Amino acid sequence: MTQDSIYIFGYGSLIWRPGFPYSRRFNAYVKGFKRRFWQQSRDHRGTDEHPGRVVTIVPTAEFDTLQPKKEPHDEDGDIVWGVVYQVEDKDVKKCLDDLDIREIGGYHRTGIPVYTEGDILACEATLYVGSVSSLINTEFIGPEDIDKTATIISRSVGPSGPNPEYLKRLADSLRSMSLHDTYIFELEKRVNKQNHNSLVQH
Repeated sequence: MTQDSIYIFGYGSLIWRPGFPYSRRFNAYVKGFKRRFWQQSRDHRGTDEHPGRVVTIVPTAEFDTLQPKKEPHDEDGDIVWGVVYQVEDKDVKKCLDDLDIREIGGYHRTGIPVYTEGDILACEATLYVGSVSSLINTEFIGPEDIDKTATIISRSVGPSGPNPEYLKRLADSLRSMSLHDTYIFELEKRVNKQNHNSLVQH
């Protein structure tokens, strides 16, 4: 018995580095979420001693509860754009097995409807998301001041490379898709400023 093809939704590093074969790729978004660097990374962009930061998506209702006081960069709506990959049946098992290992640091697999431009329902896709419950997801840090996040990112390095590279690739990918993400671009600006100030001081 063979599996049908599946769709994978990527909103972080999967946008620029899927790491699996796919037959089709298109831009799409999910509703009712915000993208935030509220997930610690000890295995990719940081270490046990100095965890870095990577993105997760937080349900808007839970975001509003966790962070009732909003900053300008928090007024970014409640849709998250990313990329959908169609994976053919012969590649599904290996794809999911590899992603389960890659996303082991606090993420779980779930299904979600994704939409394309014009609010058109495209398909049901699989995505990896970190729970906002620290009992389930020990890597979720919750609301963090954006300057603190920028400082941690600017100083963190892990097995997959420097943490600022992760942020830059995400921001560059969104720009190449002609998308604007208020929070991501504000965080990028603050990391760049901190790195500039660090160079000047030295």
